[in-house]
Amino acid sequence: MSEKKKRGVSKCKKRLSIPDQSKVDFNEEGTTIGKNAGSFMSWIDVECKRKIPYNKRAKRVNPKMYEDIWEYAKVLFLLFSFS
Repeated sequence: MSEKKKRGVSKCKKRLSIPDQSKVDFNEEGTTIGKNAGSFMSWIDVECKRKIPYNKRAKRVNPKMYEDIWEYAKVLFLLFSFS
C-alpha cells in the first residue's frame, strides 16, 4: 500500500477560476463581508506569506510590498465598499 502524501502549500488558484468568487464586499470598518470574505482573506494570507519574509517585523518590511499585494488583489478581485 502506498503512503499518503503530505498536503502541499496552498496557492488558492482554484478559487480564482470561478468568477462568482471574485466579488468581495467591505463594511464601513473595512472588514470583508459576504459569501466570499473567507476565500479573499485566505488568498491575501497566502500572498502575504509568499511575498513577505516571515522573520521580519511588519514595521521593517518595505511598505511597497503591501501596496503591491493590494494592487494585485484589486486586479484579481472585484472589490466593493459600502462607505
